[in-house]
Amino acid sequence: KDNNPIHITFCKTLLGMFPYQLRKIWDRQIFSGTGVGPIQLNTEKEMIQAIADNKGAIGYISSTADTNSHSISTVEVIK
Repeated sequence: KDNNPIHITFCKTLLGMFPYQLRKIWDRQIFSGTGVGPIQLNTEKEMIQAIADNKGAIGYISSTADTNSHSISTVEVIK
């Protein structure tokens, strides 16, 4: 969601754009039939569960999120 603080940080820090700019890119792909947009979840808990349940899945969460109860790999990106 464009107003999620974690998404805003991800877009601005790692992608160098605002969330609405990323959404416009995805919208273009979706409406042209050349792509399928990413699944959007409402909470970090849902994201962690989705990553744990789907081999090969990727997602981003805050660095303070508790992932200890799931066997998922984490990567810290420093920019």
